[in-house]
Amino acid sequence: MGYNAYPMVGFDFNKVAKLITWLPESHAISMFVAIGKAPKAAWNRPRLELNNVMAADMFANHQDRPEQCPEY
Repeated sequence: MGYNAYPMVGFDFNKVAKLITWLPESHAISMFVAIGKAPKAAWNRPRLELNNVMAADMFANHQDRPEQCPEY
């Protein structure tokens, strides 16, 4: 359909929650996503390999709590 979605940052979650008067107190704003049609195509960005952006098993004492540390 030609729509794009972008995560939004840099706003006060609590102030936004106050503006949404129907938001129950047991709920919280966690993120916004802007959806629309881009005025032009995005430039082709190279993707990083997963092993360059993810760290796993970085804690030395994880053997103390094996139920909290899934095997990868």
